[in-house]
Amino acid sequence: MQGYKDGAVNYSTATHLAGGTALVTANKDFLFIKNTGFKFSSATVLGLSTTDIVLVVIQEVAHNTGVDGGYQTGGDADQIHFYEVAWLKPGQAVIIPCGAVKNSITQFGSNANDLSQIGENGQNGQAKIYVRTFLSNGSAASSGNAVEYLAVS
Repeated sequence: MQGYKDGAVNYSTATHLAGGTALVTANKDFLFIKNTGFKFSSATVLGLSTTDIVLVVIQEVAHNTGVDGGYQTGGDADQIHFYEVAWLKPGQAVIIPCGAVKNSITQFGSNANDLSQIGENGQNGQAKIYVRTFLSNGSAASSGNAVEYLAVS
């Protein structure tokens, strides 16, 4: 996906539904994500003004282990797990710099190939970027906000 094409904005919706909206599912150099402060209407037109917030997360498949109840590689059943990156109020944005390559890092912790780059969706792991809309108090919203985003490779 690309948030801007030929210099024109291409809004995406930060759905209000469980699971959120995938913005990036491939390695990038950096990401720009902005809560427009408006409801999503279309890719080129903003909807009504809103005070709703957008949560930016990294999604990965983790493994639930019955021993400690935590998330770790090599446990039991696969689980979808989300890691908080930012809560964006209307008009706020975040820039996430990413590594363009793994720079030959194959062992960050205790397992070979245990480093997943932001946006990675490969054999050795995944770290997809998702967004979801919530009310300003953190409870469920009834519709999604429009987000501007730019994913640069």
